[in-house]
Amino acid sequence: DIDKCARRFSNDFINANHLFGLSEKTNNFVVFNAASLFETFFEWHSPYGLTPKGRKRQKVFSLASALTLTWSIVFSHTFKTKSPKCWSNRFLGNVWGGFGIVFIAIYTAKLAAFMVEVAETQTASNVQGLIDDCRKMSQCSIGVVANTSDEEYIKKFFTSTLYTHMQHVSSYAHGIESLRKRSITYLLMDHSMARYYLTREVFKSIRISGDNFGAFGLSLGFSKFDTDLKHNITNILLSYVDKGIIQRLHDDWYVYENCEMKRLNENRELSIDRFIGVFILLGAGMIIGFITLLLEWITFKYAIPYWRKRQWPGWMFCSQ
Repeated sequence: DIDKCARRFSNDFINANHLFGLSEKTNNFVVFNAASLFETFFEWHSPYGLTPKGRKRQKVFSLASALTLTWSIVFSHTFKTKSPKCWSNRFLGNVWGGFGIVFIAIYTAKLAAFMVEVAETQTASNVQGLIDDCRKMSQCSIGVVANTSDEEYIKKFFTSTLYTHMQHVSSYAHGIESLRKRSITYLLMDHSMARYYLTREVFKSIRISGDNFGAFGLSLGFSKFDTDLKHNITNILLSYVDKGIIQRLHDDWYVYENCEMKRLNENRELSIDRFIGVFILLGAGMIIGFITLLLEWITFKYAIPYWRKRQWPGWMFCSQ
């Protein structure tokens, strides 16, 4: 049980860690720490900051405080830390809180979709599976090239079930393209042709599902009186096998990459463009933080002395 739990935790950790590539992880690390540096900068350069220069400050808002605050928000944890006092830092902290919420929401949604796709996909493994799937779907179309053995087989044995969902395609290549565009649900074709097209399927978005159905194979026919030709052809084929020619032909025409693993390894990482909106939000927060810091100094240098001379208590809401 412990081993199963360990393997499960390891798989979940790998899946969660798989969403970010090295560049995305580096960018996130830089942005998180940059936000902490900006918070520290605002706090220490503000006249109202939690620093030794502040009024009656016995504590300081240090870089460690900013790092604790920044990283705890991103990971949705709470720690006892010092809260910022200046307006600019408080504004940036609220922006960072919004950034963290949106960041976690996008990450969680993408992680859920990713883990569903990583999990075992329910696909039809035989003709009966196709029938069951089509019964569950509101729209189910099965592509087949007209006047082929595939169509004849379905027409002969599954007239009232699968044949009603048949949709003719002009060629196997057209069927593969229709699968990629999702205009058809399944494509019935010769197994050898399917392997050949999957070899050249650049996008690696299509896979062979399930077992073969029907009888398939190739044979050579000879006259029973022409035994010499039969022996010669047999010897030639055996020599092809012995010399590895058949294996080389097989490798050239049928060996293809594992489409499932390739699809999982590519285009499944959360790129920066998925988070460009929240990064723009964070950048805008930093810029507005600078403007707020400037306004703090203007208020501290000019407005506060003027209000003190006026001695009007209505301005106390600006006090720190």
